[in-house]
Amino acid sequence: MESNRHLFAMLGPSKEEKKVTAEISKAACPQKLGSTKTNREKNHQGCQTSHGRPRTEALNSHSMAHLISALLLAATIITVATAAMGNNTATFGLPSQFLSPHNAIRSPLKLTLLTWDLQLMQYAESYALRRRSDCALVHSGGPYGENIFWGSGSGWSPAQAVAAWAGEGRWYSIKSNTCVVGRECGHYTQIVWRSTRRIGCATVNCIGGRGQFMVCEYDPPGNYIGERPY
Repeated sequence: MESNRHLFAMLGPSKEEKKVTAEISKAACPQKLGSTKTNREKNHQGCQTSHGRPRTEALNSHSMAHLISALLLAATIITVATAAMGNNTATFGLPSQFLSPHNAIRSPLKLTLLTWDLQLMQYAESYALRRRSDCALVHSGGPYGENIFWGSGSGWSPAQAVAAWAGEGRWYSIKSNTCVVGRECGHYTQIVWRSTRRIGCATVNCIGGRGQFMVCEYDPPGNYIGERPY
């Protein structure tokens, strides 16, 4: 792995995101997920952050911290396999490497475990190939919930991307349904959204050494304003 820089973002289909070029950037998300609105309005804030390698500080509990640590340990093992990918080829056939860490996050919360969906996978693969030329942290604008990840260099594993998204759990309060001020938690809430049942994901090493791009699609999508994830 050439570098440990990474960026990730959650779906914001109605608002175009700016491409992040700096190694460190501030999150631009609204801090409150709740709302007094009665209609099911999607939270369209497509936010992005960047920071170093996913850390293992406490999330919502010590048990969740241990879970993230375990995911990262698994990620270092899986990296050996994914490092062999071609620089310009989308990777297919990685369902368990994406699905298992997602369900490892949902299981302690007694949420229905996700299943792998071929249609979502094909959508994710198609979009990953579109991003192969630039590795831009830009959303597809499709009908699904979506988390995206960028890592500099190559050799990033699916478990590392999921651990980075799930790591935002330490910034989320289920009691107030808010993120900690100045922090982002929408990637985590999509992972643990109660009504989500299916995912499909893909990863690609971008042309010219621009890094590695991963995307996961979620159906039904989550992050509706005024609703708690679980």
